[in-house]
Parts: sequence; C-alpha cells; structure tokens
Amino acid sequence: MMIFVKRSCNPVRIPMQNIIDTLLSNPAYLIIGAVLAVILLVGLVRKIFKLVIFLLILFVAFIGYLYFTGQSIQTPTEEMKEAVSETVNSAIEAKKE
Repeated sequence: MMIFVKRSCNPVRIPMQNIIDTLLSNPAYLIIGAVLAVILLVGLVRKIFKLVIFLLILFVAFIGYLYFTGQSIQTPTEEMKEAVSETVNSAIEAKKE
C-alpha cells in the first residue's frame, strides 16, 4: 500500500513500510499511535453500541405496537416471506424471458 504526499508539483511515494518503521523506532510516535488507535476503537465501539440500543428500542416499539393493535407477530413475518418469495419468483421469470 502506498501513500502519496504532494510536495510542490511532484507527488512523492512513501512506502507504508517506512511509516511503520518510523512509528516503531520512536517510542513517542508509538505511544501517540497507540493512544490514537485506542481513541478510534473506543469511538467505534460507542457508535456500534448506540446503534444496537437504537435498533433494540425500535424492535421493542414494534412489538409494543403489534401488541396494542392486536396483531399477531407471526402475520408480518409470514407476509414478508410471501412478498419476498413473490419478488424472487417474478425476478426469476423475468430473467428467463
């Protein structure tokens, strides 16, 4: 993998190995890189956690909606299965033609 750095008008290639060697040779760079990696990882985990919580709340709200309207939970899933199978069958028929 190459990283391009633009100096004046001529792009200069810096191999990824040179960057890795520089980071590993200097303890200060290594600590800074490790701290940045941890910050990115924590941020990513927090975003994923928030997404999972949001989806869980939506799912609970959907189940509550079905419960209060008196609908069965099985009905929407069966309807979705039928709709998907109809769509797949029509796509297969269209491809045959």
